[in-house]
Amino acid sequence: MTDQTPLGDLTTADEAISLGRLSEVLGVPGTTLRSWEDRHGVGASVRTAGGHRRYTTSDVERLGRMKSFVDDGTPPAAAARIVLATEVTTRPVGRGGHPSPELTGDLSPEVFPAVVLATAQRLDVAGCRTLMRRALATLGVVRGWTELVVPALDNIGMHWSRGELGIESEHMVSHVLAAELRRVALTARPRRGQAKVVLATAPPDQHALPLLALEASLAGHDVEAHVLGAQLPTAALVDAVGTLRPSALFLWSSLGADHGSVDEVERRHPRTRIVLGGPGWGARMTDVVPDLQSAVDRLTGVGSRVRT
Repeated sequence: MTDQTPLGDLTTADEAISLGRLSEVLGVPGTTLRSWEDRHGVGASVRTAGGHRRYTTSDVERLGRMKSFVDDGTPPAAAARIVLATEVTTRPVGRGGHPSPELTGDLSPEVFPAVVLATAQRLDVAGCRTLMRRALATLGVVRGWTELVVPALDNIGMHWSRGELGIESEHMVSHVLAAELRRVALTARPRRGQAKVVLATAPPDQHALPLLALEASLAGHDVEAHVLGAQLPTAALVDAVGTLRPSALFLWSSLGADHGSVDEVERRHPRTRIVLGGPGWGARMTDVVPDLQSAVDRLTGVGSRVRT
């Protein structure tokens, strides 16, 4: 059940509407609205002296989102978890007491993708940042990325491909996530002189977020990573390996990898260990790390060599 606030605590009585009026506004039967409150905790935050429900503007907005999820086929219990997980409060933090958003509620793998999607639809940078930061801090980079972030990105990609989400929303989430992964990597600060690896995408791949997740994960193992980013030409990759002389090179490919980049690095720098990741390598490369944890294990010496 939601917390109940006396009607007199409102600024004016006009800020709250009755159950019947809400039913008309949302087009949801009163019995259903009562059920959502009694069973799932999404309902009125105000009661009259006689015990009648009264709905504030926030209640109406919350129940409107609940209705949207249910109309899209989400079971009421799951819809309620999503709505409650995206409740935003503000608290003063930092210099000057600037308000900082804090999302509350269930951030389980079943709910997290829908919560991130909701921030993307609103272009809610602060809310998205809070979600990503909580995921990485609560579960750690590897689990947070694998169990929460990747499903959220897949969900956003699916909605974008259906024309249900603008590219600006997808870019916002990617930008926020990249910043949070960079923040984790910079906070860890591997000591100089420790193991050094180079992370890059195989041409012509444009997806660098997996590299940033790997960089953040390796930083926690005191491994210094040099991220060269996406769409790096083979010649530039070879030159970078020659300049940095890393103990290992990790190449990511999500689609249609240029296998020549691997051959050229091996030819010019035969002593450099090469680790491959991503689904873009195809059948030719049979020993590709399947996930982020495996990549971390290989690059920190826990696992076996990828290519001999």
